[in-house]
Amino acid sequence: MLKKIISSFLLLLICLPIFSQSKGYKITVKIKNITDTVLYLVGNYGEDVYIFDSARVNKRFVAIFTGKQELYSGIYSIQNREKQNLFDLIIDKSREFSISTSKENIFKKRKIVGSAENQSFFEVEKMAMLTKLEPTVREETLEAFSDFSPNSLLSKFIKAIAPLKIPEPIQEDSIQKQSYIITHYFDNIAINDARLLRVPFVSDKILSFFTAILPQDADTLSYYIHSFLNNLTNREVFDYYLEKLFKYYSSYTSPPELDGVSVGLYDSFCTTPDCKFIEPEMRRVVYNKIERKRRLLPGETVKPLLALDTAGECRKSSELTTDFIILWFWEPDCGSCVELTPELSEFYKEYKTDLNFEVYAVALTEDEEAWLDFIKENNLDWINVSCVHGMLDYDFIDFFDIITTPSILLMDKNHKIISRELSFSKLKKIMEK
Repeated sequence: MLKKIISSFLLLLICLPIFSQSKGYKITVKIKNITDTVLYLVGNYGEDVYIFDSARVNKRFVAIFTGKQELYSGIYSIQNREKQNLFDLIIDKSREFSISTSKENIFKKRKIVGSAENQSFFEVEKMAMLTKLEPTVREETLEAFSDFSPNSLLSKFIKAIAPLKIPEPIQEDSIQKQSYIITHYFDNIAINDARLLRVPFVSDKILSFFTAILPQDADTLSYYIHSFLNNLTNREVFDYYLEKLFKYYSSYTSPPELDGVSVGLYDSFCTTPDCKFIEPEMRRVVYNKIERKRRLLPGETVKPLLALDTAGECRKSSELTTDFIILWFWEPDCGSCVELTPELSEFYKEYKTDLNFEVYAVALTEDEEAWLDFIKENNLDWINVSCVHGMLDYDFIDFFDIITTPSILLMDKNHKIISRELSFSKLKKIMEK
């Protein structure tokens, strides 16, 4: 049975028409006994899903999707108004064909006329389901499908989503296994084929390499991301992944220790008009955001802070000479600050001598009474300054890119940044090294 299905599949692939992608399309869908009045042709673009076209269902249960615009190669789905996915179809060589089935058994009763590639696609779906309890058979079957017509979208899609095969001896060693995965992750993914932007799963798999597979270290990520982008020769694919990776690592949900990734991407790829995803009116905004990140990168020297203490005297951070200096930005009416500031105070009292550090605590508040009361109630005996009377030198909130409080930054004795937004346990480990 298996050989028969594969042979039929291969025959269908042989019959695929060979011609360039043309504009215009006509896809006739008949789903017997369907009660929906409108169906939608839904496409993918990377991680996004969009409605490409809609069609009314007539009394004979037929919906015709037709248009003169270009229908790009990809995998689409037919959905109803409830966003229920009725079935998928593939667009590559054929753009005029019909599919008929029945509401009672949409999957099994599908029939295709005029599209050999969709017949092949349906066979692959069928085999994937029939062999889902036998992974080995499933992999062998899909390999046979993908290897016969290597340039077809169906073949590229199957190969791209297939799990990476790891040699058995390596599977026993977690370090070797991780190294093998990183080295061979893209072996079966045609990264320069723009058609794969319009199929499900593939872009997620590619982006997961950076966000989940690689160690989340700025230098490591920068190396692999730049290598990946420099190997993209298709401009559409390059633009897509540059935008996704830049936005991911420049977002405020990305850890501060990874800011070097977005700064490096900006410097290498985003300073010219060729960087299409940054609109002209947003270039100054993006530039300012990156510059804030740049001045807070590890190794950068912090501009001295000047602020008034509880006695109204000016205290300069530049006067501090301990091995480590903690900048602590907080507010007396901030819930997290109320909880964490006393914890930091306990940490300070216990380790300030052994670890030789000082805390320069800046209260970002105009409420002098609340600030002084909190200091007294919690016996905060480090350097306490505030913005009650304004900022004497520069805008701390803007310079240190403070989005929420509390915010913490660790410097060395030369006032160079070591890290920021780190836990007290990690703070201790760094200072103990």
